[in-house]
Amino acid sequence: MAEVFKTTLIQDGIVLSKYIKEATPEFNIEGRNIAAQPKRFYVKVATGTGFSQEDGYSQMFVTEFKIQEALYAKLKYGVSIVAEIEVSNYGAKGISVNLKNR
Repeated sequence: MAEVFKTTLIQDGIVLSKYIKEATPEFNIEGRNIAAQPKRFYVKVATGTGFSQEDGYSQMFVTEFKIQEALYAKLKYGVSIVAEIEVSNYGAKGISVNLKNR
């Protein structure tokens, strides 16, 4: 079996898109009760290292983050961010994202 690789990276990036998943009521499917879900806010970002005007990022991750409504209101397309990402053999998983201090 292959060795499991797991590390946390903090990288600069930009906002690619953002969207809202609307609240859903409680419902029942095939006898299983599905709990109600509140409104959820998401942002998709591109992060990486070695940025240049000609080539962009040399190594890039596109990651999705579930965020709070207050941060969602501040983020716009193309805004600079700082993201914390967990990278493993299974891909990249978003941990946290914040606006980049200028």
